[in-house]
Amino acid sequence: MLNWFKDIDFWIFKLINQQLASEILDAFMTAMSNKFLWIPLYVVILFFLIKHYRRMSWLYILALILAVSSADLISSKLMKPGFERTRPCNIVELNPRLPSGKSPSYGFVSSHAANHAAVAAFVILVFSLKRWKKAAFIIWAVLIAYSRVYLGKHFFFDVFFGALLGVFLAYFWWFLLKSVKKKWISQPIKEEH
Repeated sequence: MLNWFKDIDFWIFKLINQQLASEILDAFMTAMSNKFLWIPLYVVILFFLIKHYRRMSWLYILALILAVSSADLISSKLMKPGFERTRPCNIVELNPRLPSGKSPSYGFVSSHAANHAAVAAFVILVFSLKRWKKAAFIIWAVLIAYSRVYLGKHFFFDVFFGALLGVFLAYFWWFLLKSVKKKWISQPIKEEH
């Protein structure tokens, strides 16, 4: 069973990293994978959380931070050392097209995919977005995950399960946020005598 997954992963990796690659896409995928490039987007998200939720915005910001932090910690500190899956850039026979040096960490699951999927899912959950805006956030998270395979840093299943982890944690923290908010708002105000 595991060999079957490995064979599929190797095949998809070669398809994305070598057959569907081009010099034109190299710079684009490198940019997509650069987490610092997206700082302005994160600032815009925070701005709209504050603008939309006003006095309660700190609760939403905290939930978003917890969603991304837990995605990062679980993927980096638990799953990667737990599964010890070698990254494709460290496997010579795969002949990665864009070797940017070996990576000292393991690959399963992708923190990039988990973190950005958590952001995208959380934003979709907390805002009443038009369909095209929801699609834009999904495409953004998918392109970041895709770039990790394209750049030789991860296999397909690394980013797929990383994204699932991020979406799950976004739902978890959003649900917890709604529960806390509901309990907080429904509590009767005590009158002082």
